Amino acid sequence: MVSMVSMVKTVLLLATVFAGLNADEFTAQKTFDVKVGSTKKTATCSFTISYSGDTTSKADSSVSCTIAWPKSKSLNTAVTKSFVIGDVNDIVFTAEVKFTLKKNKNKGSGTTKTTLSSVTSVPFTADASFYPASLWCPQEDTIIFGAGAYASVVGEAPADSYDQCAQRCSELTNESGNSPCFSWTFNSNSEAVLGLSGSTCRLLAYMEVSSMAATGVQSGYHKCWNAMLTSTAP
Repeated sequence: MVSMVSMVKTVLLLATVFAGLNADEFTAQKTFDVKVGSTKKTATCSFTISYSGDTTSKADSSVSCTIAWPKSKSLNTAVTKSFVIGDVNDIVFTAEVKFTLKKNKNKGSGTTKTTLSSVTSVPFTADASFYPASLWCPQEDTIIFGAGAYASVVGEAPADSYDQCAQRCSELTNESGNSPCFSWTFNSNSEAVLGLSGSTCRLLAYMEVSSMAATGVQSGYHKCWNAMLTSTAP
């Protein structure tokens, strides 16, 4: 007869397995300077952060680094790097990754060991909402998002460029003949950024928006397309 303790252990094990299966992964590479005393060298680190919702898993995360630290010098330094992770239409948080770089004196740089100390999630607060007419055409390295009274996203599809995205917003009409697009955001990267797929245009409804810094993402107002046409007219 199976004991209650065994059943509880089995349930906990299955819960852990299912949590792992449902986890998402964020990957990134960062290059930064490390200075100890008079010695300064550049480190290149690759990060994999496992998370579910706004909860990170140190056990399933990793960091690996290379650094050309002089053989004649030892290295033992703590590093902290932060990443904004998630989906602007769901949950966004900051993951703080702490790790150490260590190498013994008279050992080659290839022996440098990277040890992950912790991965913690910190709540992220977006900028206050604003009227999208204040955006440049386009607003570079910025993703916008919001929650409308009736709808938030009125269209999302692959696009070749931000100007194509601006044109779609300007020309979109619904079955009632209305123009539902008020602002737009386009990811020019090949990879997804904060829930927006690579090379994808997202059209937003009539509403105020919030913004976040996002490399390679461009955003604008529904009047951008006409402004572009005017600026390029002979």
